[in-house]
Amino acid sequence: DLTLPDEDGRALLLSLREREQTARLPVLVTSGLRGSLPKAECFALGAEAFFEKPLDFDGVATAAAAHLQRATDFAREARRDALTGLANRAAFEDAFDRVAASSRRNKTRLALGLLDLDHFKAVNDAYGHVMGDEVLRRATQVVARSLRASDLPARCGGEEFSVLFPNTSVRGAARALEHAAAALRRELFVMADGRSFRVTFSAGVVEVADDESLEDAVSQADLLLYMAKAAGRD
Repeated sequence: DLTLPDEDGRALLLSLREREQTARLPVLVTSGLRGSLPKAECFALGAEAFFEKPLDFDGVATAAAAHLQRATDFAREARRDALTGLANRAAFEDAFDRVAASSRRNKTRLALGLLDLDHFKAVNDAYGHVMGDEVLRRATQVVARSLRASDLPARCGGEEFSVLFPNTSVRGAARALEHAAAALRRELFVMADGRSFRVTFSAGVVEVADDESLEDAVSQADLLLYMAKAAGRD
């Protein structure tokens, strides 16, 4: 409300917008003040809606639901890779903290894999970046479909991806990645001019030790990924 016991509501709205934790919080303003000026000031300060009193409660409820849904959708999109639809790095880091804590608590195993599409620069050079994006999209779809619903694949950047394997040994995670690699080998990419090609990936997989950081686990998996590429890829 613009009329508060201790301050003007516009000052509260401004402080909400200045704080990082509440900068994107949907704010609906109500007021007995009429005219265009209070409304314009509130919109300028970042309010999503302005309702004059007496309130139309159905209208307020509808607006609140719509803005909450929009905020939820925005938060979800902010944690998703725009090209592939997979979780992004920030979402993966949060998931690792959550799953690792659960694994410690329940004394279950946790594995982590790093994947990198082989010779992806050559794909871009030979077929163009539009086709390169299509390869990334379809390759991640194939890999994601090959994994269990409980596994979490994410795009770390470029053509590199990471996967969390909850309640899984390193052997089990390696088998899952071998299954995904076999599925990707069968995927045929066809150009408009009739040319076709296939892609493969190389991977490194490790079992995450108790209290091991994500950075250390990724570093170990990255070393094994490098060894897989040095050994001939795929």
